Amino acid sequence: NKEVNGRKLAFNSSKDRKASHETIGKAISNACEGLEKATSLRWFISRDSHYQMSNRFAWAWKLTESGIPIALVYLGFVKAKEMEDKGKPFADSLEWEQLVKTHSESLFPSDVWGQRWVVNGQPFIPLIRSIEQPLTFEEART
Repeated sequence: NKEVNGRKLAFNSSKDRKASHETIGKAISNACEGLEKATSLRWFISRDSHYQMSNRFAWAWKLTESGIPIALVYLGFVKAKEMEDKGKPFADSLEWEQLVKTHSESLFPSDVWGQRWVVNGQPFIPLIRSIEQPLTFEEART
């Protein structure tokens, strides 16, 4: 069994599912190599670890291949009291930034964030941003 998005790819998965799993792995691996070449940094994005972040960076790389400039923004909502039932809200932008950098540290150096890179001839800017978006009581209930 192989892991996919935190779940195991079952041995008896369909032929199409297994093929898709392999295609995704190759695409992320190609993006990893391309990002290493463009940034001169070591990258470890992978289908099998930190899938969501790896996939987002791989898609961003793929879009630069198509001639599209990219600003990839990891946006966190701070002081979101209406989400307290899901866990402690982020207190401020620093807490959000530290969490994202900690989460990504096994995938690439923290120097990646906040820099303008040229990838496949296109600007590629990975950013960490946050916003406080207070809701009225009525909005929070819906």
